[in-house]
Amino acid sequence: MLHSDVKILLEGRDITRDLEPYLLSVTYKDALSGESDVIEVALQDKNHALINNPPPRGSKLNVVINDFDLGAFEIDEYNPSSPPSVMRVKANSISQNSGLRQVDESKGWEKVLLSKIAKDIAEASNMELFYQADFDPEINRAEQQEQSRLAFLEKICADHGLIVKIADGKLIVVEESTLDAQEPITTLTWDDVSHFDAKATLNEIYKECKVNYSEAKQAKTFSATATDPTKSEGRTLKINKRVTSQAEADQLAKHELRKKNKEEFSVNLTLPLDLRLLAGVVVNLDFGFFNGKWLIDESTHSVSNSGSQSRIKLHRVNQNA
Repeated sequence: MLHSDVKILLEGRDITRDLEPYLLSVTYKDALSGESDVIEVALQDKNHALINNPPPRGSKLNVVINDFDLGAFEIDEYNPSSPPSVMRVKANSISQNSGLRQVDESKGWEKVLLSKIAKDIAEASNMELFYQADFDPEINRAEQQEQSRLAFLEKICADHGLIVKIADGKLIVVEESTLDAQEPITTLTWDDVSHFDAKATLNEIYKECKVNYSEAKQAKTFSATATDPTKSEGRTLKINKRVTSQAEADQLAKHELRKKNKEEFSVNLTLPLDLRLLAGVVVNLDFGFFNGKWLIDESTHSVSNSGSQSRIKLHRVNQNA
């Protein structure tokens, strides 16, 4: 019997009781960016009943754990194995029919706001856009060349310090600095965790970032410097990337410095199941040298008959940057 209350719906129909005798575990992985959210349901396949009649790929799956609705997913894979006879059903937050990942196409935009590109991609993928960023740069020219809509949007957003997230059928674009500014939802201490693993490094860490780009057509040069106020000395990161305004140069310098320096401190924690601890959430840590404010980059929540736990990956928020 599972150690947490789990409810499973297939195409809106509650099938929890049907699955209860076979249910081994439910795992939910939630990433801040770069990949979709995934649910895996592991079932004991008694008498090979499931391998003879597997759940239809493309079906809509909803899972609720302890009254926390994980949102809508689409079954895109199942993996039977034996012995022991187990069927693993995997569902993805990105629908195969959206065309967001699978369609390699070419398209161009000229002199358009980034939010407009995101809106066009959301509409083409039959998704709702939530553009949650104050920064909305004008893109002089953008080329999607034989790549998926998601890969293209993630790249252009990452170049401007923005994160793309897919959740519950929604396309979300958010500014990383906005996430950093959140208030912590809780404080985690030694008493809260069963495993702690951390790293502090100076490899590829910088005191400042300088952007310098000369626009030949406009006969202009855009220069910007972003500095990490927590460092009295260190290396300078130099970026020569196309920008079309001073504001864009300033933003690029801040983003590139933040991207590099967020690797300076990292922590992995394992603790009892806590579904509040999702990617994009900020928490306080009370672990000596690793005290402070941290952002969750990835979380994995598992429920099984042997116990329930959450595993989270975090990086330290530079509150002064």
